Amino acid sequence: MSTYVKTLTQDFTLPKTYLSASVFVLLNLIVPQLMHQFSMAGTIFLPILFFTFLAAVRYGTSVGLLTAVASPLVSHLLTGMPPGIVLYIVMAQCMVIALLAGYFANGKNQIKTIQILAVILAYQLVGCLLEFVLAGDILNIWSGFKTTIPGMLIQLGFFTIYGKYIFRTK
Repeated sequence: MSTYVKTLTQDFTLPKTYLSASVFVLLNLIVPQLMHQFSMAGTIFLPILFFTFLAAVRYGTSVGLLTAVASPLVSHLLTGMPPGIVLYIVMAQCMVIALLAGYFANGKNQIKTIQILAVILAYQLVGCLLEFVLAGDILNIWSGFKTTIPGMLIQLGFFTIYGKYIFRTK
């Protein structure tokens, strides 16, 4: 079973690329702050990763990469979140999402459910490896991975439904 998502690709030279990325960066500032009020950001919903994924799938690699780099940096500078060393891990995960989701969506102008799963597993693997290299605590990595399972399932479900019912291609 595969799901297809139609994408719009935007070049780095177009003003609308930066406007689109700005909207996703703004979402990545507002939504995590709202989620933190209910102790759901970072574990249940993974909002920065979610909106970066959406930017890359919907508008391509360029908007995805701009969102992936700017969102964690701007959020860290304005709110202190993500904190410290986690900033680099989140930024790396966002960049993996932008590159892979953008590649899968742009290459054929569609993305399959299995590719969505591959993106999720790839960014988790990169996050776990970086956390191990930077922190060296494998038990903490497993604990962190387990708590993000609901967020990963939400991403898989959302992007599958998104592709199947909203931007379905023949």
